[in-house]
Amino acid sequence: MSALITDRDLHPFTAKLDQVGGTVWNQCVDALRGMGLLNKENPEWPGTLDAHPLVREHFRDEMQKGDGQMWAEGNRRLFAYYCDMAPPQPADSKDMNTLYAAVTHGCAAGLHQQVFDKVLLSRIWRNRRTNYSTRRLGMTGSDLVALSNYFQHRQWTQLQGQPLSEPARILILTNAGVRLRQLGRLVEARQCFSAVVREIESSSAEAKESEDASYASAQYCELLVIAGKLIGTNDDSDTALVNGLKAITFADRGTDLYFSMHARSSLAEVHFMLGDLEKASTLFEEAKAIEQNHHPKPPFLYSQSLFRYGYYLIETGRAQELLANARQSEDWGKNGKDTSLLSRAIRSLILGAAHRAIMESGERAPTFINEAEKILDSSIIEFRTAGYADYTVRGLLERTHFYRIRQLAGDYRKTLEDLDQATFEAQRGQMELLYADILLQRLACYLDFWPTMSNADRTNIRDKVIETLTEATDLIKKLQYGRRYQMLADLQTIALQHGTVH
Repeated sequence: MSALITDRDLHPFTAKLDQVGGTVWNQCVDALRGMGLLNKENPEWPGTLDAHPLVREHFRDEMQKGDGQMWAEGNRRLFAYYCDMAPPQPADSKDMNTLYAAVTHGCAAGLHQQVFDKVLLSRIWRNRRTNYSTRRLGMTGSDLVALSNYFQHRQWTQLQGQPLSEPARILILTNAGVRLRQLGRLVEARQCFSAVVREIESSSAEAKESEDASYASAQYCELLVIAGKLIGTNDDSDTALVNGLKAITFADRGTDLYFSMHARSSLAEVHFMLGDLEKASTLFEEAKAIEQNHHPKPPFLYSQSLFRYGYYLIETGRAQELLANARQSEDWGKNGKDTSLLSRAIRSLILGAAHRAIMESGERAPTFINEAEKILDSSIIEFRTAGYADYTVRGLLERTHFYRIRQLAGDYRKTLEDLDQATFEAQRGQMELLYADILLQRLACYLDFWPTMSNADRTNIRDKVIETLTEATDLIKKLQYGRRYQMLADLQTIALQHGTVH
């Protein structure tokens, strides 16, 4: 308030107010409190002014009427005030929130491009790839609120009509998609990434914009994988296969070979999900060759590429290789000091999954099993901290697999609890492919624990086994989820052996 009162450009509106705490100020505050337009003073926050949201909205709308000069000038002053108050590059959430306030006021003043250049990109994210506020501080919600200032109301595919450079448009759309994904709003995230791809295809992009478009296409590809939209008809462009190919095309127009590596691992995942191990292997090897020849940053075995390649190795019998590499170097699966919250969680998940796979091969040493549980527990906590709902589901699925292998007292209950949590998140985010995995793990849980159940327990779940098997069979066939054909066939055989189906 002091900053507003002392600003010369606002004197036509504030000249009669002498100073905060002065005689005129106190008279005005007392009068407004008496009329109920300001709330009574809170003893715990002396001097703080607060009002009912409806009162705030009314006077906001009043100030925006006409030429809106007072509204624009006031927000311009507050934008400058909060920019000056915060450190150049805040390292904690308190100071970062000051910059987020600057973003809100700057956009309200119509300074969208300046806010992007001077605050969002350089001070909050630090550069187009670091995203410090979310990757290091976990401020996903705050970042999405800040980005909402650039979009039409509740339209995550439509930017406002404010003039923005093409790089700004692409990066704002891309980061909004990432934040929506982190918050579990996967349908909106897919729409946002689709808008990025359309934006870049309709413009003559420079190298950096092509790299951003590659990243967006790869993210869109992964979200389409999660949604189970692997392949479609010839004229269907909203499939993982099509957008994985686009990611490579965009990446190869740029100069940063990290994006070429990342795009190839994205498309490899599509073929892995389709059950085509040969094509997946070829693309993974191409990505590895880029790292070996050019050493881009981040490395290949990091974050989402580590997740994709890690599970590929595990499911092709090379889990020991992952653990051996991790033991050789503490830096394995990391990107130095720039390791993100999500990447730490993925590293834990892959190590936990590798432990589980080795347990399935016969390793039953208590210390090894206890280490596996500890790693998987940590990964789920880390995913929830990072805010990625789809990876949280993947973490829960892996832990249920671990419980099935261990089969201690109480593991049946723990398995079903994790699967119930995973089901809630998967249905909320329309994660059809992950829901197919949930059905398979639920069916496997029933069948793995079937020999230890009483006849009464078997009677109670017999119908559930049949329903789950039928639903899983129909969904996997519909999605063409080739990766799971063998697991489904094995479970069908076990169900017949147990006499649960005929």
